[in-house]
Amino acid sequence: MLQNLSRFGSLLVAFGLFTTLAVAAARPIDSLIGAERAFSALSVAKGMRAAFLTYLADDAVVFRPGPINGKQSWLVRRDVPGVLEWAPEFVELSGAGDLGFSTGPWMYRASANAKEDHGHFVTVWRRNARGAWEVALDCGTSHPRPEHGPREVKVREGPGHAPPDSNAWKRSGFEVGAGMGRGGASIGVGTGAGVSVGSGGLGLGVGLFNAGVRSRADYEYRRTAHEKNQLMAAERTLTWHARKSAWERAFREVSAGDLRTDLDGALPVLGPDAAAAAFQGQPREATWEYRGNGVAKSWDLGYAYGLMIARARGAARPDTGAFAHLWRKDDTGQWRMVIAWESPFSKRK
Repeated sequence: MLQNLSRFGSLLVAFGLFTTLAVAAARPIDSLIGAERAFSALSVAKGMRAAFLTYLADDAVVFRPGPINGKQSWLVRRDVPGVLEWAPEFVELSGAGDLGFSTGPWMYRASANAKEDHGHFVTVWRRNARGAWEVALDCGTSHPRPEHGPREVKVREGPGHAPPDSNAWKRSGFEVGAGMGRGGASIGVGTGAGVSVGSGGLGLGVGLFNAGVRSRADYEYRRTAHEKNQLMAAERTLTWHARKSAWERAFREVSAGDLRTDLDGALPVLGPDAAAAAFQGQPREATWEYRGNGVAKSWDLGYAYGLMIARARGAARPDTGAFAHLWRKDDTGQWRMVIAWESPFSKRK
């Protein structure tokens, strides 16, 4: 009898372990990690062109060196010889499970005996209408060999986000927000009215969430427009402080504590202070030209990208580079920068 109970207990332990593993494997963020790894595995097995054409969305953005349509870029390119592989070391998923970030090391070998090249990638993923993950934006940097390459790196996950409230559109709400920008005043009327006036200075945003909202779809459309406006206000806060004060103040105002900064030629650094130090050599008198942005359906993750045109004092020609900023909402509802990526164009001779 005791032997049978012992066996029964062992079965229960095994069943519990199996159930725990099954639940863990079913976590939504695991599908994002799996998509990134499958993307890399296809690159190793079939080549870069096949992998990128498989995983890039039709409107995906890549940088060559400025932002262009990635799918069209790879359609007209021949396959690149050699092997490119990568792995995620940091991932974050929206509460709606429709948008996610991934970043980590990559390694390229032109041939079996060739010297390895190294760098880091940053990818924005989104689910398509079929529920499959596809790449919305992809960029990267080159740098010396990191401590941990694609085969050694371990994944760290960002904070979890709650799913969106499906009944939020039925309730009234009121929101006031402020932003900094370039010159003049900025007023943003939020989700309810969906109006934004001005492009800089010290701004005030007011939103009546249920003003004229006719349906859930209408609410989501207006809320998305409002959140994009708030995200871009955070971008203007960054640029305003960079020009008027210093990089330290700029990153302190808008960054998350775990901000990751990827600048071409340097290993990634963590934290706002490290970001400010990394940007010390960059001219603060710059113009940021935004080419696009996006937010999750739960309005907790977002991104913006474009060109930064800077003219160093006394320089005859401006320096141009591409940038991408990835954002998350904090517990107070403020947009905070999670990843800052920048890559300068090759200087003209």
